[in-house]
Amino acid sequence: MELISIGKFAKMVGLTPTTIRQMHETGELIPYHISKGRTRYYSTEQLDKFLNHNQAEKR
Repeated sequence: MELISIGKFAKMVGLTPTTIRQMHETGELIPYHISKGRTRYYSTEQLDKFLNHNQAEKR
Protein backbone atom coordinates (compact mmCIF):
# COMPACT_ATOMS: atom_id res chain seq x y z
CA MET A 1 0.00 0.00 0.00
CA GLU A 2 1.23 3.43 -0.91
CA LEU A 3 0.49 6.56 1.10
CA ILE A 4 -0.40 9.77 -0.73
CA SER A 5 0.06 13.26 0.70
CA ILE A 6 -2.99 15.49 0.98
CA GLY A 7 -1.83 17.75 -1.87
CA LYS A 8 -1.28 14.87 -4.25
CA PHE A 9 -4.55 13.20 -3.19
CA ALA A 10 -6.48 16.44 -3.70
CA LYS A 11 -5.04 16.89 -7.18
CA MET A 12 -5.87 13.28 -8.12
CA VAL A 13 -9.53 13.66 -7.09
CA GLY A 14 -9.95 17.18 -8.47
CA LEU A 15 -10.40 19.02 -5.16
CA THR A 16 -8.31 21.47 -3.18
CA PRO A 17 -6.34 20.49 -0.08
CA THR A 18 -8.60 22.86 1.89
CA THR A 19 -11.67 20.89 0.80
CA ILE A 20 -9.99 17.63 1.79
CA ARG A 21 -9.15 19.13 5.21
CA GLN A 22 -12.79 20.18 5.63
CA MET A 23 -13.89 16.66 4.72
CA HIS A 24 -11.61 15.37 7.48
CA GLU A 25 -13.10 17.80 10.00
CA THR A 26 -16.65 16.69 9.15
CA GLY A 27 -15.70 13.01 9.18
CA GLU A 28 -16.41 12.45 5.48
CA LEU A 29 -12.83 11.40 4.69
CA ILE A 30 -10.50 10.33 7.48
CA PRO A 31 -6.77 10.18 6.64
CA TYR A 32 -5.13 6.78 6.81
CA HIS A 33 -2.19 8.32 8.69
CA ILE A 34 -1.37 11.68 10.26
CA SER A 35 2.33 12.38 10.85
CA LYS A 36 3.79 14.02 13.94
CA GLY A 37 3.95 17.20 11.88
CA ARG A 38 0.17 16.82 11.28
CA THR A 39 0.52 16.02 7.55
CA ARG A 40 -2.44 13.97 6.38
CA TYR A 41 -1.77 10.89 4.26
CA TYR A 42 -4.30 8.82 2.37
CA SER A 43 -3.96 5.26 1.08
CA THR A 44 -4.29 4.16 -2.52
CA GLU A 45 -7.32 2.12 -1.39
CA GLN A 46 -8.96 5.32 -0.13
CA LEU A 47 -8.21 6.95 -3.48
CA ASP A 48 -9.82 4.08 -5.38
CA LYS A 49 -12.86 4.10 -3.09
CA PHE A 50 -13.24 7.88 -3.37
CA LEU A 51 -13.00 7.85 -7.16
CA ASN A 52 -15.39 4.89 -7.52
CA HIS A 53 -17.91 6.48 -5.15
CA ASN A 54 -17.88 9.74 -7.12
CA GLN A 55 -18.29 7.87 -10.43
CA ALA A 56 -21.33 6.07 -9.04
CA GLU A 57 -22.88 9.36 -7.90
CA LYS A 58 -22.52 10.82 -11.41
CA ARG A 59 -24.55 7.99 -12.96
